[in-house]
Amino acid sequence: MKKRWLIVFLLALMALSPSSASANNWEMHTIHCPNSRWGCRLLQMVMMGSFDGFQPDDALNTRLFSAAYPQLCAVTEDDFSHFLLEFDESEKAVRSRYYEALAACLWADILLQGIPRSRMRSEVRVLMLFLDPAGEVEAEAQRREIRSEMSEDILMQLADAVQAPAGFIQWLIEKKDASQ
Repeated sequence: MKKRWLIVFLLALMALSPSSASANNWEMHTIHCPNSRWGCRLLQMVMMGSFDGFQPDDALNTRLFSAAYPQLCAVTEDDFSHFLLEFDESEKAVRSRYYEALAACLWADILLQGIPRSRMRSEVRVLMLFLDPAGEVEAEAQRREIRSEMSEDILMQLADAVQAPAGFIQWLIEKKDASQ
């Protein structure tokens, strides 16, 4: 129980300093869900820009984003439907921001484990090519090869390895430049 309250506190701190990249209507938004849905509150934080600007060389930033990762992974399709109905947002825009937040938090979670790339599980090494392509020689060629060989089974294997939604992993693999 203490861990959940700590995560809530840390996420609230992140929400207090939204990114300037967030949409105008979310800049001064107060986090509130009339149905008290945790997933709705997290999606509000995503839209506010609370998960923008991940800094992999900042230990506190890495811990905060890593702590948020399992919480973001727990957001359900029902939470999305509720959020979209409640706030009248574009599903494409919300999913894009959500996946960007998940990418930053997954990267933080992997970094926090402190395992050198050479000793990471193969699935995690594959995902790191898309999260941090600068960390690997010939990353673009490897990414093209992975995209060409991608199948539903491999996609599910990658998602299971990091306990992430399959749609997020598909987005991560397909997007053109994961370093943006």
